[in-house]
Amino acid sequence: MANRELIMDEELFDDLMQKPYREWIDHYLRTTELPEMELELGEFIGALPDQVYEEMPSFMDAAMRFLVGQPRSWDLPGSKVASLIAVVADEKIPAVANFSGDERDSLYGALFDVVTLFFSVRSAESEELRQIMGLTVSPRRT
Repeated sequence: MANRELIMDEELFDDLMQKPYREWIDHYLRTTELPEMELELGEFIGALPDQVYEEMPSFMDAAMRFLVGQPRSWDLPGSKVASLIAVVADEKIPAVANFSGDERDSLYGALFDVVTLFFSVRSAESEELRQIMGLTVSPRRT
């Protein structure tokens, strides 16, 4: 389990889930340095079950097409984006069907974290992506 999940309190999590999804990226860019985001992303990906990991390329491609291809998606509440990520996971990762209940919910949460950290890392490196997202914040640097 990545450190961010342990550090973020429930109130902040609930607040971010109600705000536009770009606020998640903004939060990471303001509070986390790029090497730490990359490490957390690697931890989340490394913790995925093998059968899920194997299907990540098509899942991430679909998630990127949705978020980058439709800039208004950054305005959706985090909770709505989390639901859409779950729908994409159901479609692109057949192994999701092997999980149920709390295990499936945890998997969806981990996939939300992977997508969010992926875009946080990429936006830290790309002014153009930050513009697509509607972000004005600069990445945190050491």
